[in-house]
Amino acid sequence: MLLQSLRENCKIFLQGNQQIVDVDMHAHVLPFHDNGPTTFEESVEMCEMLVQLGFRKCIATPHVMHEFYDNSEEKIKETTQILVKKLHKANINLEIRPAAEYFVDHKFLAKLRSNKPLLTLDNDYHVLIETTFMNEFDFLKHAIERLQTYGYQPVLAHPEKFNYLFEEDKKILILKEMGIKLQANMSSFLNSNIKSTKENLQYLIDHKLIDFIGSNISSLESAIDLIALKENPNFQKTLKDGLQNQNLRF
Repeated sequence: MLLQSLRENCKIFLQGNQQIVDVDMHAHVLPFHDNGPTTFEESVEMCEMLVQLGFRKCIATPHVMHEFYDNSEEKIKETTQILVKKLHKANINLEIRPAAEYFVDHKFLAKLRSNKPLLTLDNDYHVLIETTFMNEFDFLKHAIERLQTYGYQPVLAHPEKFNYLFEEDKKILILKEMGIKLQANMSSFLNSNIKSTKENLQYLIDHKLIDFIGSNISSLESAIDLIALKENPNFQKTLKDGLQNQNLRF
């Protein structure tokens, strides 16, 4: 398990004595599903680190991406149940909910048309989606409209990574006008060699466009790295401005 030195004084969501966030709504903690852990043992260690960071709940969001990570909703639920039992056995107090990070493509739209229920982040039908790094904005808008027609609330994962959304015409604002919610990666607040990601995130922060934050961890090391957020001014400002993680009910 984790070294004692990593367990001490690393809670990052406390402002005064107030817990600002306790739900991690984007995390790749399920083994065997995507680029996340390859064993349940690592999954348990990752979940233990999330608890030390201050989370009490975690929404497991493995990729659902045709030809790469063709995970079924049934398999995701099954693996989540196994992880829950292992956390209970290890006395790790972290509630887990199965969901997914759906890649928006024609296969996804076909899934929508089949009327098969998607794995949602909560009981209010928030669905986590991601898109291509290429500029396929018209298709993304169409997919969002389809999701809304079927009664889902789309949440776009890590928009700061998609440079075309922040060009002069600010497509990111069009998405907000459509009613989509935005989730920033916690790791994006840390020093990054990718200048555009930092600039895009700064735009989101300055205009108070961030609705959710998620760890988006896929390994124990990526979870440990987040300890540095405790002293990060932009991260603390975002917490102070307000987030909707706590509103995810399940």
